[in-house]
Amino acid sequence: MSKPFDYLKVKPGQRATVTWANTVVDILNQLYGDVEVLETKGSPQNPFYELYGFYGYFYYDLYVQGKKVIKDEDPINLYDIFPPAKEKITQAVDETRLAEKIEVIRDKVQRIYMDEYGRIGTIITEPLDEYGRIPVSPRDADEDLIPAIGIIDTSTQTSPVEIARPSPGRRIDVRRAYASTNSTGGKVYIKFKNTGKVITVIYPTKYGFAIIPAIRVPGEVDEPVIVEWTGLDTGAEIFYAINYKEI
Repeated sequence: MSKPFDYLKVKPGQRATVTWANTVVDILNQLYGDVEVLETKGSPQNPFYELYGFYGYFYYDLYVQGKKVIKDEDPINLYDIFPPAKEKITQAVDETRLAEKIEVIRDKVQRIYMDEYGRIGTIITEPLDEYGRIPVSPRDADEDLIPAIGIIDTSTQTSPVEIARPSPGRRIDVRRAYASTNSTGGKVYIKFKNTGKVITVIYPTKYGFAIIPAIRVPGEVDEPVIVEWTGLDTGAEIFYAINYKEI
């Protein structure tokens, strides 16, 4: 197999010409760069692509990707390594703080729950602070409840009396109820009108009032709530108070 420059070899009896000599010089220039400065091999414009060897000796400096390789006893300038080191340290600190924030948020979120309407939510045990944690205001559990409060004068009103009616197409969902009367006998009911579902009841011969602090009694669509009574003293009054949601 012939080598790339075999054609330049002079055969016996062949005359070395000017063309031959110039070709040899041009190829040497390509291999070694400027012939007048043979100490420099390659150039920034025509560098060697790959070099292979078992050992390498450099008397002065060695550069890789434009940066000087540090040798034994070379002075180290901290300014050269400070910016990337600072960037990495800052990144590590930021990642640590992010992990801490996630843990704090996990600590703040007490639990995930599904309410009676099938909605998913979370309960926050306390407001989150200024370190990336979202501040929230404690929510009033009664904020969405609708009140219905009043006094019924049985001397002028007849049973039953409607005290709450839902918006069209919706239902009343009672959460709390209270009722009292100054009668000494009879019965008083707070209930849903159509289904007769009882919310609370008073038996004045035993108790003159009834408190239901935490319940959930839903009615049907478009079903009102009424107060109904029987056997009360003449001219007796009934005080009622309920809290409910519309669903």
